[in-house]
Amino acid sequence: MENRSGFAFVVLVVSLVLALIGDVLLRSTPWGINFPIWTALLGICAAGLIRKSPVSISRAALWMSLPIVLFSLCFFWRDSDELKIANGTAIFAALGVLALRAQKGKIHIAGIVNYTVELIAIWFLFTADFAKLVTKDLNIKGDSTIGIRATGFVRGLIIAMPLLLLFGALFAYGDEQFAKWITNAFTFNFADVLLDVVLFAVLALFVGGFLRRLVLNSQEPTVPPVQADVRKPITLGTIELATIFFSLDILFAAFVAIQFRYFFWGTAQVHVAQGLTYAEYARSGFFELTVASALTLPVVLGFHALVPQASAKAKHVFSALSSILIACDLIVLLSAVQRMRLYIGAFGLSELRLFTTAFIIWLAVILVWLCWTVIRHRRERFAFGALVAGYAIILGLNYANPDALIAKTNLDPSKHVDAQYLSGLSLDAAPVIVANLSQIPPKEQAVLKKQLTKWSAEVNGDDWRSLNLSRIRFARLKK
Repeated sequence: MENRSGFAFVVLVVSLVLALIGDVLLRSTPWGINFPIWTALLGICAAGLIRKSPVSISRAALWMSLPIVLFSLCFFWRDSDELKIANGTAIFAALGVLALRAQKGKIHIAGIVNYTVELIAIWFLFTADFAKLVTKDLNIKGDSTIGIRATGFVRGLIIAMPLLLLFGALFAYGDEQFAKWITNAFTFNFADVLLDVVLFAVLALFVGGFLRRLVLNSQEPTVPPVQADVRKPITLGTIELATIFFSLDILFAAFVAIQFRYFFWGTAQVHVAQGLTYAEYARSGFFELTVASALTLPVVLGFHALVPQASAKAKHVFSALSSILIACDLIVLLSAVQRMRLYIGAFGLSELRLFTTAFIIWLAVILVWLCWTVIRHRRERFAFGALVAGYAIILGLNYANPDALIAKTNLDPSKHVDAQYLSGLSLDAAPVIVANLSQIPPKEQAVLKKQLTKWSAEVNGDDWRSLNLSRIRFARLKK
């Protein structure tokens, strides 16, 4: 199809231009305003191609552009590296969902595999999509419009090359400044060039594959599906399901019964229980409890897939016993949070403690969502709800400003100030540190003042592409 070939050529050119712009913008780190600028350009180009494409994009899938915009702006909002990783992960997921559901719609109804395995796989498939764009969609033949244009371009470039060299040499000999410009233009560092080539190639592959998936994918010739073998699904009987979940319920309930001592009898129980201190109590099981709670998810989801759908009794047994398990699991999470609260009270806040607490909150939310969907046998709605809950938690972290919160908590005059740890935070914490500097001992003041000097030098030497609100505020703070 000539029309398809011509449109594919436009998609390829747009992809290469976006990759070139991305190489120029994103080579400067840490990423700041450069990332939302490039993301905005990607969105504008994608919108333009969608309008010209005969392929229809579902409106539901287009809603995934909202988290892409929000989390790209967060790169300009906050300076924390940990938040950049979280925001980048959110964008990674949103782009994958958009590509996966572009023509399917109903993003809120999808299997767990769709939002896990397929979401990761789609990013590898973008490279295959780019290869199809170049080798299949373009349909470059000698007598085609694109073939004629491509041949003409290459022929013209070959003819122009000796003329460029001739006139370039004459201009260089005739003007010293032009000669210096030519020398500088062709003097390069091999490592820098290699980095540019790799970044350009990666961006071109993923952008080209992503755009092709949006605007050309459904135009591919369809292959008649091969009739698969009809096999009886693997299921468990009602007795087996009851035995498994009743055993787990007993174990979780026994643990919960023990934990109630600490909830209702207070801190005295911590000290008398085998002589544990706050720190020992908090450390002796926090991560184990978190892992145990997290493992409840695949257990419930896995066994739900083995429930015989034709048996109403098996469904009722599974729903009742798994609901008890999840209720106990929520109390286990409460115990984990209690241990973390004690630990933070004794030793202060850190990035690991804060982000782990955020993970526990997300886990609690999706456990409740698990009850509302999977336990009520509406499994297809679970994955999207878990994704939205994750987006809400990450946005909440951006709003809370973790590094500033850590600095504010740890600079409490009643606590020991770990100046070395605070100096390792991002510029998000700088305003809080400056505001509380006079309240801490002189030794710790000296460490933080040294870090403030380093931050000043870093901000003064910043490339505009790394600009963000925290760096702007710090520059104004130091004036």
